[in-house]
Amino acid sequence: GNLDRAKCTEWLAYFSSELHKGAGPLFHADELTRSFRKEVIEKLRTRLRYLDDALIDKDYLLPEYSIADMYAIAILRILEHVGIDLSGFHW
Repeated sequence: GNLDRAKCTEWLAYFSSELHKGAGPLFHADELTRSFRKEVIEKLRTRLRYLDDALIDKDYLLPEYSIADMYAIAILRILEHVGIDLSGFHW
């Protein structure tokens, strides 16, 4: 492998563990306390800022469009579905 492949794997792991899994509780939002729901959303927004910072002045996470970008799009759609406000980010 090369550095781009390693970076791709790093992004995929980030999306899987930090965003995808992090959004899990919101699929059952009616069962969450208000404070826990707020905590989950705050953590997700912090993690989204990391992604946002990585995309400043760039169209893609890697030098070319990749599976990492595809997963990012899927995750962002999931987050929209569970009520995360994505306004205010650069993408």
